[in-house]
Amino acid sequence: MKPFPKLVKPRADVQAGAMDKNVYAASLSDLLVKSAGGKQYWDRNEFNTLTYPTKGLDAALEDVRKRLQEQTGSGFRQIETSFGGGKTHSMIAMYHACRDWGATPVVVDGGDLDPVTQTIWGEIERQLDGKVEKMSGMVAPGGGAILELLNRPKPTLILIDEISDYLDGSKGVGTIDHKTASKVGVGQSNMAAQTTTFLQRLSNKVAQLPNVCVVVSLPDRDQVVEKESYDQVRQTAGRRKQIVTVANDDDIPHIIRRRLFETDDAIISDRAAETVHEYVEECVKAGSIQHDEAGAYEERFRSTYPFTPDVIDVLYKRWGSYQKFQRTRGALRLLSSVVHSLLKSERPYITLSDIDLGVDDIRKELVDYAGANTESVISFDITSRQSNAVRLGEVAVRAARAIFMYSFPAENKGATRDDVKRAAFTAADSHSAVGDVLGKMQRTLFYLDLTDDSMFRFTHDENINKIIDRASHSINDTDAKESGILEDNAGKKFRKVYVWPEHHTHIDDVAGLQLVILKEADREYCKDVVANVSSKSRRVNQNALVFVLPTGNGRLADSIRKWLAVRRVRGEMGASLKPADTRVLNDAERDANGGIAIGMREKYTEVWLPDKDDVIRQCRIGHRHPDEDGMPFGDVIWKKLVEEFQIAERLDPDLVSEYGGSVEDVFNRMMRTCGERRPMSLDVVTAAMEKVGVPEIPEQPDEPTGASGGGLIVDYPPPGSGQTGQPVSEQPAEPDAPPVAGVHCTDVVDRDTVAGWGAIFATLRDITTTTVRVTIDQKGADTFSVHLDMTGEIPRDVADGIRGNVSENGTYGEDESW
Repeated sequence: MKPFPKLVKPRADVQAGAMDKNVYAASLSDLLVKSAGGKQYWDRNEFNTLTYPTKGLDAALEDVRKRLQEQTGSGFRQIETSFGGGKTHSMIAMYHACRDWGATPVVVDGGDLDPVTQTIWGEIERQLDGKVEKMSGMVAPGGGAILELLNRPKPTLILIDEISDYLDGSKGVGTIDHKTASKVGVGQSNMAAQTTTFLQRLSNKVAQLPNVCVVVSLPDRDQVVEKESYDQVRQTAGRRKQIVTVANDDDIPHIIRRRLFETDDAIISDRAAETVHEYVEECVKAGSIQHDEAGAYEERFRSTYPFTPDVIDVLYKRWGSYQKFQRTRGALRLLSSVVHSLLKSERPYITLSDIDLGVDDIRKELVDYAGANTESVISFDITSRQSNAVRLGEVAVRAARAIFMYSFPAENKGATRDDVKRAAFTAADSHSAVGDVLGKMQRTLFYLDLTDDSMFRFTHDENINKIIDRASHSINDTDAKESGILEDNAGKKFRKVYVWPEHHTHIDDVAGLQLVILKEADREYCKDVVANVSSKSRRVNQNALVFVLPTGNGRLADSIRKWLAVRRVRGEMGASLKPADTRVLNDAERDANGGIAIGMREKYTEVWLPDKDDVIRQCRIGHRHPDEDGMPFGDVIWKKLVEEFQIAERLDPDLVSEYGGSVEDVFNRMMRTCGERRPMSLDVVTAAMEKVGVPEIPEQPDEPTGASGGGLIVDYPPPGSGQTGQPVSEQPAEPDAPPVAGVHCTDVVDRDTVAGWGAIFATLRDITTTTVRVTIDQKGADTFSVHLDMTGEIPRDVADGIRGNVSENGTYGEDESW
């Protein structure tokens, strides 16, 4: 579909972005002043170019012509429509037409007169005779004076607009009685009373003057302040009034298009036919327009293009109920800004979702009607970079814009799902995408009304999401620590888990593997904990500690706060929660739990272990998504350390026997000596020394390595192999070559070569009768010392693979073959 600017040509002021609110506010005073800004009204050719000739306007003009030329019909006519309903515009059309009828026009703009110094009757005389003499008083003239002034051979058309503004301003203005020259008190009379008296007398005398026609505009009663005087004027006009309806609902799209676009109406409808049909067809297919309503909707869309019918309906019928919006004027002002903002877009048509609340002129205009507190709604949920809709993506922003336009004034119930889908879907985001994001918006936005799943609207009141958000911001680190949520995610493998210990004295000195989750990545703190229990006491069980250090931020902190906030809100609100709020709380708790599980894996990716010579051994952890492995965070660490031979779930009986002493002595020695084997429990040592009941390690399926796998964060290819996880042998062994009893080697290598050693170590778990001791010490920024001792029944190909990876500067030795 072609962009709409290719099918319709906006007028020059729309293209230029003329945002002056008065541009679309017609005024009778423009006919007298003839300013450059009002040329579209006082210049007849330009006025006709911008005016759509409705049937109602044509009928009104014909009725006035007959009165002036044929002396038929009522001489006192009332235009009674709401603000922005075309009253002033139709009067200007009468002004230009009366020249063709040979009549003299008189235009009185009540909003432009000063009730202290100017009167309506004086203004009529001034325009007819060029001076004010007979009508110079501040008291309403009598009927005879009115007849004398208006009894002329040439027809006279008197247009009186904004009379209510004049009445509102003249209520407290005193008048002067010409006969007594004394001031008449406000309590006895005022300009408002004198004005209504004049209009009564004018109405009576016009009936005796067949070539005089008076047209008075009156707004709705609830739109005026001085209601008493207004009622009197309305009663006066009502005796001989002729209601003029210049436009109906079907005319509004044409009026708007004529004013905003140069392209002829018929041409627009013809050019847009294909685009309109495709849009309606897509909506019918998705169910946002019912099949039996498609024909009528498509026909109407052709008359409203480039705006969808929903745009016109919402602006004219909903926002038009605001007194200040003034219906047609308000719609023109707003849509002019919308069209200007989209001139460089590829939008094939304009929906409510294209009313960009991020554009200052558009937002300010709407906030001016809906109230200043609407700014918070727009900022928090729709437009700012950190707004909730922006976080959910462009489709959510479009959906939020549409819902916003359906939401005001407050008495409106909002938008249905189909309303939002029709407005927000695009070629890139289908109806179903819009439907999906609506559910996310219910759980995320702060001012979206959640009382009814079938209707969506914004209100000025904060919803349950905002309450949760405020509660989460009140939760501090102490609350998070004391909640126990991190311990709950640490699994049951370790004897004890410590979360954010403030001092090393808080960590027990016991013979059993303990997991220490640190708040900050402080390596010196790790060394201090390993060495000391307190300032006066050295730590005994130094090898029993496993430290987990944070390496990033991730979502953990926010998820913990959200989880605690949900619990707090549920406890505080209790039975007052609405069903929709309870659903949101349940969803929020589920999301928070998932965020905690993922967040721990994102934040804590580094494990530090005590090693010999006062060195801390680093082990980086890569993780799968919790849904993939289904393991608590602590169990993931445990599994990784088992695979890296840092935790022993079983021990070789012969190796254990070398230690000598009782089971407890062996176990304690392992727990106390940094860099020793770390049996997972005393039972492992017991089973090895009894040479029976040795716990079996469950068979592990082959798993991919690297950041996406469950174990290593990087692949470990042997140096020069070009492969992943396969050992290299410079001299492949014969198939029947006997195994060797031991392998011992040392080497100094760079960081990449360490990765190659890791791949070889990973293959050793399949050798059931071999024990392995590996030490990797960091010597420099990129230099590591590797020491390997293997004993047991070692296949020849494994031994050769290890030997092939020892550099020229390294040492390699074997024990006798079996």
